[in-house]
Amino acid sequence: MRKRIFGRRLNKNTNKRKALFRSLMRSFILNEKLKTTDAKAASIRPEVEKLVTKAKQKGDAAQRDLMKKIPQTEVVHKIIRDLAPRFADRAGGYTRVLKLGNRLKDAAPMVLLQWTETSRIVAPLGAGKGKKEKKAAKVAKVAKIAEKKSQAKKTKK
Repeated sequence: MRKRIFGRRLNKNTNKRKALFRSLMRSFILNEKLKTTDAKAASIRPEVEKLVTKAKQKGDAAQRDLMKKIPQTEVVHKIIRDLAPRFADRAGGYTRVLKLGNRLKDAAPMVLLQWTETSRIVAPLGAGKGKKEKKAAKVAKVAKIAEKKSQAKKTKK
């Protein structure tokens, strides 16, 4: 019986499990989405939410506590500078889990873990259009590049 034992063991010893969770949290924070198994996502989700809540407190003590959990400055700075202001008016529930189906190799249930409020990213040229519009945008882009090259050759002569 597993009395008074909290968390999933995931068939790993303590050090390997801590390293796995730390690397999953790091990649989730930096990439803002993570495709993983259901059990791993369920294990790191509360930890990531606690990190964001701690970052919302601000101050040096909060930063030290974050460095204890994930000792990488780039990750801690991203939590403090990007994620904490994004969720400043939200009391909790910073992440969502979307089910993707089973993995073909071993039929493990796969999920996509992502933030509930995404950052605003400008769409690339031709995004959200049909095939004809994308092709026209690409042709226009190539024409602009060719025109710049021809103007550069004229100015050299």
